[in-house]
Amino acid sequence: MQYEIARNIVFHIIKRWKPEEAHYKFSPVATSEGISSRREMRQWVGHLQDVGREAHLHFIEKEISRDELDEVLSVTTLPLVLFQSIEGNANPILAWHGKKDTIHTMQEDSDNWKENDIINHNEFISKLACKADLYGDSELCHPNTIYCLVPMLIDPIATPKEEVKEQEHTPAQRLWHLLLTEKRDISYTYIYAMIVGLLSLTLPLGVQAIIGLISGGLIINSIVVLIAFVVAGTFISGIMQIMQMSIVETLQQRLFTRAAFEFAYRIPRIRLESILTQYAPELANRFFDILTLQKGLAKLLTSVITALLQVLFGLMLLAFYHPFFVFFGFFLVAILVLIFYFTGKRGLDTSLYESKYKYKVAYWLEELGRNQSVFKIAGNTLLPLKKMQKLLTGYLYKRKSHFRILVIQYSAFVAFKTIITGGVLILGSLLVIERNITLGQFVASEIAIISVITAVEKMILNLDTIYDTLTAVEKIGNVTDLKLEKTNTFDNFNTEGFHIRAHDVSYTYQGSDKPTLKNVDLEIKPQEYVGIIGNEGAGKSTLMKILTGLYDEYKGHITYNGFTLRDLNIKNLQDYIGDNLSHEDVFEGTLLENITVGREGFNMEYLNHVLEIVELIDDIQSLKDGLQTQMLPSGQGFSSTFQKKVVFARSMLTHPNLIVFDDFFYNLEGNYKRRVLDKILQKDKYPWAIFAASHDPILLEKMDKIYLMKDGTIIKEGTFKDLLKDTYFDDLIAGVFEK
Repeated sequence: MQYEIARNIVFHIIKRWKPEEAHYKFSPVATSEGISSRREMRQWVGHLQDVGREAHLHFIEKEISRDELDEVLSVTTLPLVLFQSIEGNANPILAWHGKKDTIHTMQEDSDNWKENDIINHNEFISKLACKADLYGDSELCHPNTIYCLVPMLIDPIATPKEEVKEQEHTPAQRLWHLLLTEKRDISYTYIYAMIVGLLSLTLPLGVQAIIGLISGGLIINSIVVLIAFVVAGTFISGIMQIMQMSIVETLQQRLFTRAAFEFAYRIPRIRLESILTQYAPELANRFFDILTLQKGLAKLLTSVITALLQVLFGLMLLAFYHPFFVFFGFFLVAILVLIFYFTGKRGLDTSLYESKYKYKVAYWLEELGRNQSVFKIAGNTLLPLKKMQKLLTGYLYKRKSHFRILVIQYSAFVAFKTIITGGVLILGSLLVIERNITLGQFVASEIAIISVITAVEKMILNLDTIYDTLTAVEKIGNVTDLKLEKTNTFDNFNTEGFHIRAHDVSYTYQGSDKPTLKNVDLEIKPQEYVGIIGNEGAGKSTLMKILTGLYDEYKGHITYNGFTLRDLNIKNLQDYIGDNLSHEDVFEGTLLENITVGREGFNMEYLNHVLEIVELIDDIQSLKDGLQTQMLPSGQGFSSTFQKKVVFARSMLTHPNLIVFDDFFYNLEGNYKRRVLDKILQKDKYPWAIFAASHDPILLEKMDKIYLMKDGTIIKEGTFKDLLKDTYFDDLIAGVFEK
């Protein structure tokens, strides 16, 4: 399958709709081959996601009615990726709404991508593929639907540049990046804020004019007009603020959507080695900072910006009354700069520390919920409250430290406001007495000064919101900065069977001086059944995670069919690996979703066959909702045996070339193990090789060969009968082996 097609699709979308990204991100590569394998369709879509990610494009799978295609194309900004199934090939087509009610398409033709205007919509739509055409037999789609991929431009929400993720970014840099990605809508809020700021001057100017007219004894009609002018200015200002709120609401919704897609894309792709010292579900809690970010941005883009512009325009107005007010403006700005300079960084630091304890409190509550039975059985234990007290003490200490900074900032402003109010009244009165300004100008200037001080006060009171916003974007950045798996695109190798070789493989966990694996050599041939056994901490699980591509910071060489593991597309490789590792679990979703994990390309007949192999078919048929039965996280309400069978069925669903077991058959009934192993260990029927870490003699005696490990090193290799003569091997299976 040619993945250049996927790169071409992204290139043409970016070139036409986001040209500033195209010149350095992509270059088109001509290819004349379509997607030839239905089984590889899922891999192609995955690769399209990875390539699109380089230009911040996400592709969402969608099935739409053929009758709705015209309407969907008319409202979408970016083109849809549609497909035609021709002679077993799935050929992608870019389609968007053209001129004069046409469908404009771009499709590969020989060595070029050609554009066409489709006038006969019905004929074109009738040739488009549904999901069944692309993924093979499936009972989950309707022939009257069209399968398409909807591209969405979603910039990284808190990581300024993908190319320089290694460097640390400050919260201010992250926030600035976030504002730049929404600069169009934010510019509209600035425009509305400027209008509101200008209209806010209608009150002092109108009052000045009205007082002047009244003092001069002029006609009442002019006063009425001025009053109408002030009222109209206030009304229009309110309308502008409502429009500003509407734009901010759209930004908030888009921000939530971006964060949700960003986390959903990243979390499954985060390199496991980068979070070995962290708990992934706890990291996911950072998503809730998006709510803080939504509210904080709303304040920043409405109240704070409007207040800032009111200060600016107010000072400009005051400058026209008397030079004294110019010095007042400089003094005001200088005081604000000094307040922020001496307390701003401390306020942000204390906010970050406060946030850390907030998440520690939430994490401990999650742990109490996750291990509820543990604490129930423990009886009269005070550990839940004792640990919570310790965490709350830390949180309250940091919160008080942060609040102390806020009090200092506001206290400085109160003192400044008091001095300014008194000083301006005294000096303004003297200016009136000395005839330097009129009474109307004096009243208008006082109104303007009060407006400026009120605006500054609003900014000071919103400092807590600013700190929360910077803290929120930093916390989100802690997740988006995590390294993702490599997206190598090389997978042009024989996938009919895996010949795996590991040579001189060593591995040391981060923060440890002792290597877990030392100079490991092993070989797994196609359809070979290989076992591995060793003492606790021998490195069996680590070796399996390395071989399946979960860990990549190893030393040595691992090859699949002669190709280095580091150069292969890990996601595509893992499509051919069925894993039954000890960390495998079920998740919240239907039973069908837990078995398929959203993977397409299977038919119900084969699914039933797999369920019969693992002896799960009767259990499912006894359930009221069958495969649509909802499962809770960690499989609550289902036995551990049932959950293991679900994971086992999941591992065989994609016709893998390799199935790995990591102490998977532990605690399963002996006769069940024999029956299942007899079913799956048939080389004339199934193509897979087996690599099993186990102490179970029922499993090990059926292996073609067994590797014996000790303290991170393979010390011996042989058949089950040969290794029975080894005392170390005999000790490992002692008490389990059934003669």
